[in-house]
Amino acid sequence: MTQKILIVEDEQAISGVLHSILTDELKDYEFQIAQDGLEAYKLIEKEDFELVISDIKMPKLSGTELLKQSLQLKPESTFVMIS
Repeated sequence: MTQKILIVEDEQAISGVLHSILTDELKDYEFQIAQDGLEAYKLIEKEDFELVISDIKMPKLSGTELLKQSLQLKPESTFVMIS
């Protein structure tokens, strides 16, 4: 089973750089990108991610609110918050 990492970032330039760096280093992982917290939460509801890397300030649902809601849904989740 492929392990997955979710990148949550509303600025495409930043999510693109993160994706590029991480895919070069972590070749055995599948990556998905969400453009806001709400989109990310919907993905987290449906799929399991080894790691969620999330911006803190985003439209629709902030990174901190995403963290709180996601941990209620899946307490085993691992988050890295960036700003």
